[in-house]
Amino acid sequence: MQSLFHSLEVSRAGAAAKGRACAMALTESGWAEPLNSVSPTCSGINDLTAGAPGLRITTNMTRDVEIGSTGLLSGAGGTVVVGHRDLTMERCFVIAPPLGTVRPGVYDNDEKRCVKHEKDK
Repeated sequence: MQSLFHSLEVSRAGAAAKGRACAMALTESGWAEPLNSVSPTCSGINDLTAGAPGLRITTNMTRDVEIGSTGLLSGAGGTVVVGHRDLTMERCFVIAPPLGTVRPGVYDNDEKRCVKHEKDK
């Protein structure tokens, strides 16, 4: 989950430093080239599952994440769930545009939402 956060922040910082918008898609492997955006690919994309067999990444985002030239998000927001085939607890985070606020938590399968973890309260 930290790698996904870090990649998002690298992409935001890169877009702001260059003064150019970029985009990326979240796939079941990690951040990847945009699927439907005309913006260039952000610098923070990486395949996380290649080195971590059993890792699961799911999201309800239906569009690419587009990052404006100031680092603000102008594309999709949503919930990202990260799990592993050998673990029952799934971690999650919610991305909220336009500021790109990211809130981490634990995924509640019964409620189908990301909730704040007791340790984080």
